[in-house]
Amino acid sequence: MAAEAFDRIELGEWAFSVGMRGGARACHTIHDGAARGAPHRGLVILLAEGLGAVDAGPSAACAAHAFADGYFGAAPTLGAARAAGQALMAINDWLFHQGWSRQAQGQSHVRLGAILLRGRRLGFVVAGDCAVYRRRHGALLPLGEEEADTTRERVPLGSARDIPFGYFESEAKAGDRYLLVAGHVPLRELEATSRDDTSGVELQTAVLWLDLARLPASRPADLGPEFGKLPLREPPQQGEMLDGFEIANTIHRSRYTLLRRARDTVEQRDVLLKFPLPAMLQDQVFQAGFLREAWVGRNVESEWVADTIELPAGRQSCLYIVLPFYRGETLEERLTRQPAVGYAEGMGIALRLCHAVDDLGRRQIIHRDIKPENVVLPIGGGLKLLDLGLAYLPGIDDPNEERLGGTISYMAPELFRNVPPDARSEVFSLGVTAYRMWTGGRFPFGQWEVQPLSRLRPDLPRWLRACLARALATDPARRFADAAAFAQALEAGLNEADEPYSRYRLLRIWFAGPRIWQWLTVLFATSFAVTLLMLLRR
Repeated sequence: MAAEAFDRIELGEWAFSVGMRGGARACHTIHDGAARGAPHRGLVILLAEGLGAVDAGPSAACAAHAFADGYFGAAPTLGAARAAGQALMAINDWLFHQGWSRQAQGQSHVRLGAILLRGRRLGFVVAGDCAVYRRRHGALLPLGEEEADTTRERVPLGSARDIPFGYFESEAKAGDRYLLVAGHVPLRELEATSRDDTSGVELQTAVLWLDLARLPASRPADLGPEFGKLPLREPPQQGEMLDGFEIANTIHRSRYTLLRRARDTVEQRDVLLKFPLPAMLQDQVFQAGFLREAWVGRNVESEWVADTIELPAGRQSCLYIVLPFYRGETLEERLTRQPAVGYAEGMGIALRLCHAVDDLGRRQIIHRDIKPENVVLPIGGGLKLLDLGLAYLPGIDDPNEERLGGTISYMAPELFRNVPPDARSEVFSLGVTAYRMWTGGRFPFGQWEVQPLSRLRPDLPRWLRACLARALATDPARRFADAAAFAQALEAGLNEADEPYSRYRLLRIWFAGPRIWQWLTVLFATSFAVTLLMLLRR
């Protein structure tokens, strides 16, 4: 059989050919993220094959389009694997319930594979009995075997309530050929078809070919919003006007940024303006972090995480970030003033901070710089977690980045061994922050002489000390799995404490100090004097 002609496609900086052979109930589709309002998702090439019922072909087509809708419609802060997983779960749920409601006509199952073209990397999604092969320099090799879960059999979509799927990535090169196979094809036949030598080969299942001709230019991923193209200018002085903002006093100045309070005369509100300084141009990491802070702030909606304010098109004339102005104090300011943070006040702050970190974690965002200076306690209650410039996005960022991110005193030990940050390293930072909050600024290690929390705060219940100790475990496996688990432990302690706080608080405070021994001495002396006086009277 002669090689069939492929469709030559050029989208953006990509140029490739794609085609499909075999599979009477299969279809392939191509989707452009830019056309769907999600350019950061890149391009998606889908292969879906229906199994089972007579109308399995239309089910495959519906599943392919549903995957594209779910993948491009996912929150922009989710990595590719998480977005693909959510889309697959929705498709599987739909197919599974369709099968139960149509038992008489038979069930429709679907094998689905996808190739995600983003930057110069390809991502691969396989659900059901699908596989990926790459032909490079004449050699045909299977991809994704190391990432595959060999303990669970891959079953097609719609055949069970919970189906496993695979996701892996590969660096792309011009001239590569990729085969996306739905089902099983003998290796000999794959070798032949990968060389376009299909004489005598009858494919019983669908195989999609992708030939890469041109890739995007090599450059750092553009994670910033469009305003990243705005010019960098000298920050305005106090009293000057900029884009409708009346500039006020300086709040904070670092090597790379300047934070100034301002009055938005257009919207009649107080705001903060964060300006990049010229030194930032010499450090690509901090330059990318500045843009990332704005991007993440605009894409995360949380009661506990500070957002950024997006200005109407055409208003902003140079590069800066607009932040809400929260009247209040930072947690660092609170823990250094009297009275000390009490049990009830501290529990409220700790739980809110856990919820903030959990909100980020559910969007696959690792803050990486949790500390009291980045926590604002607004007047009237609540909490806002600030400064997302060092945020790590597991689905997007390079896990092999060697530069440390965060403040050393709050970083988990494994981060110093180039282990990528994750939810457990966030728990460690939460533990250090909570420890300092309840001890008036002391660190659990490193800064001053280490003292047991029971000696520094004898009024705190034993279960709370145990929670903090677990959050601060040097072995990440012994810590809480994430901020949500940490919060659940705190809430459980409040409700079912083995040592009720209200009953023993006064006793713990009393017996912990030296005053009890003074009173015992006085009592002993008084008793001795009374006894001696009674003996003398006899």
